[in-house]
Amino acid sequence: GGRGPEPEANPDGLAALRSAAAAGRWREALATVEAAEKSLRDSSGPYFPLPIEAYNLAITACATAGEWREALGVLRRLTMGVGFDDDEG
Repeated sequence: GGRGPEPEANPDGLAALRSAAAAGRWREALATVEAAEKSLRDSSGPYFPLPIEAYNLAITACATAGEWREALGVLRRLTMGVGFDDDEG
């Protein structure tokens, strides 16, 4: 098969996200996205340097687990550049 590098994201990270999304492992998915953002933020500067698929998969993981607040938190993070911390105020 044709295996090539993915310039925008670590393919292992996306594979982990796909697995987490399918199993509803939302904590793992959020931690994966957060770690990837943190490492990329050191070298670049944007709030969301990851491909949209990464956020989509994190939202799917939350939805599969019935964690709608967490799913909304991912969406909010994507649109506003805020953290995953639940802001109940």
